Amino acid sequence: MELELFPLFDMEAIKSGAKKNKLSTSVKLQTLQGDNINSEEELQTNSLHVRMTYKNLDFAEKNIKEHEFENCTFESCHFVKANLTAVAFMDCKFQNCDFVVPTLVNTGIKTSDFFGCKFMGVDFSDCSNFFFSPNFQDSMINSCNFEGNKMSKTEFFSCKIRETTFAYCDLSESRFDNSEFQGTTFQDCQLQKADFTDAIGYTINPFTNKLKGARFSLPEAQSFLYFLDIEVE
Repeated sequence: MELELFPLFDMEAIKSGAKKNKLSTSVKLQTLQGDNINSEEELQTNSLHVRMTYKNLDFAEKNIKEHEFENCTFESCHFVKANLTAVAFMDCKFQNCDFVVPTLVNTGIKTSDFFGCKFMGVDFSDCSNFFFSPNFQDSMINSCNFEGNKMSKTEFFSCKIRETTFAYCDLSESRFDNSEFQGTTFQDCQLQKADFTDAIGYTINPFTNKLKGARFSLPEAQSFLYFLDIEVE
């Protein structure tokens, strides 16, 4: 079922180098407000969604591009190969949702929180940096890509971050409380004042990442010795 409707707003301000989407003056947009709404019909008939709650919806391979969600809640929803191109999520909450290789080209994720969610093969580098400030808690982040994302002060609380790439990211003042890393790469990242004191399993090259003011704890900080080409007995 196609959920594609029509362009919602001029994305020029949040796209970098992308083509401009023009809003047709002949299109009259509707805003539907409410609580605890579980309706796929509402998604088909509106592009602007305010204070809506969506539960147990399956967005697998659905096309909902160019929609805007503000102060919405998604509970136990599945975004498997969903087309979220140019979608704007603002002040939204996601609880126990699954994201598997969705399309996130120019997608905006502004001050939105993810609780108990699972991410597999998600390319966050395609998201709009103008609208990108997510927070993650109790979530699984597996084989994802954050290359080039500007995400200072991001919170990763009690997350499992595996085989994921952080390259050329601004993660300054971010927190990784009780998070577990495995096979994750940090390359040329800004990690100033980031807090890894309660994180485990990370491997960070101190020569290729900016670490001034970042916080670490032993024994995990001993991983820096690997890059010094020295032996400690």
